[in-house]
This record gives sequence, C-alpha cells and structure tokens, in this order.
Amino acid sequence: MSFRGIIFEEAKPLGKVVQFIWPTFVFAAVHGPSTPEQWTVYLTAGALLMVVRLVIKKLQYSVMFHMAHNLMATVGL
Repeated sequence: MSFRGIIFEEAKPLGKVVQFIWPTFVFAAVHGPSTPEQWTVYLTAGALLMVVRLVIKKLQYSVMFHMAHNLMATVGL
C-alpha cells in the first residue's frame, strides 16, 4: 500500500509522469534486484500494478492483484 498509496499521493504535486514513475521505481528498488533482468521484472510488475491503480482508481485492486501474484509465485504456478 505504500507505493501505490502513500508515495502515489505524495507525488501528486510533481505531475502525472512522476506520480507514475516514482512509486514504480521505489517498488522495484525495495525488492532488491541485482541484475538487469530482475530490474526489468520488478519495474514491469510495478508498472502493471500502477496501471491497475490508475485505471480502476481504487488502491485495493492493485493490492489484491499483487497478493494473488505472490500467492501464485509461492505455490509455483
């Protein structure tokens, strides 16, 4: 909720582009990628979650999508 909630709202005065990019970048960085491929995966996931947040306009849907993705990754789907 921090990335697409708090950081998203705090970045609002900086413009739409920064409001999209900054939380996406922080999301990727917090996951600790160490290779370009990992950066690509986390930046893509963060961007997709941000698109969900922007299109549906409700934070809980991106949170549920993220939880479902993590569950599938945990059980090996």
